[in-house]
Amino acid sequence: MIDALNNKWIATTKGIYVMNPDGTEVIAIFNSSNTPIPVNDVYSMANDPQTGEVYFGTSKGLYVANSLSIQPVDSYGIDCYPQPFKRLTDEYLTIDGLAISTEIKITTLDGELIKSLKTESKKMIWDGKNEKGELAKSGVYMIIANSGTIENKEVAKFMIVDK
Repeated sequence: MIDALNNKWIATTKGIYVMNPDGTEVIAIFNSSNTPIPVNDVYSMANDPQTGEVYFGTSKGLYVANSLSIQPVDSYGIDCYPQPFKRLTDEYLTIDGLAISTEIKITTLDGELIKSLKTESKKMIWDGKNEKGELAKSGVYMIIANSGTIENKEVAKFMIVDK
């Protein structure tokens, strides 16, 4: 199966292998030891490029999983959640509404760079860590999204709290 980002998903008797768009690198392996799917023998797959849902047909039935391989939008409409992001308990901040080939810069209100990220998807996640791998401090931050394929940029604000 080929997803919305042109990644190749290969069903095998040892689980699912996900290859990068040109097929030269394994970017993920899903099997019964690292997912809720009870068997490794996957017969078929299908996906919804608008939601990122991936469906797996196995001898034990049909299973569905959510992926970040979602068709990007033609213009930005950034929504990030949870708001506020609780750095000590929330695992990820979800950034949704992205255009193709987006570069994201997460900065303080003073413009200090906290993290740079890139995606081809409509949605991505951030673990709350800066470029050094440390949790970002409590405060108000900006998401600056820029795509090389569309003319507009987008800025969104979010807050990080300790509680």
